[in-house]
Amino acid sequence: MEVPDAETACHIIYSICRSKQNGAYFGISEKLNGLDARIVHTLHDEIIVEARDAIADQVQAIMKESMEEAFKQMLPEVSFVIEPKIADSWG
Repeated sequence: MEVPDAETACHIIYSICRSKQNGAYFGISEKLNGLDARIVHTLHDEIIVEARDAIADQVQAIMKESMEEAFKQMLPEVSFVIEPKIADSWG
């Protein structure tokens, strides 16, 4: 098998990761359904969710689980550690 040049390899890796992140969006959206929380923005590898303070920890757990599961499906032998943070603003 021919090894791609660096630019092509980066594009392939980025495309795969982006695809799995999109899968995580759907998982998060489904699990947030019925909660007072919603995805409001994405930036690079970040997903920004607004939620009431009372459910912030629950939403954080949903995000962590959904994102780790999406990436685990891509590369089960690699441990992806997701570190969601709770903040008062996203600005």
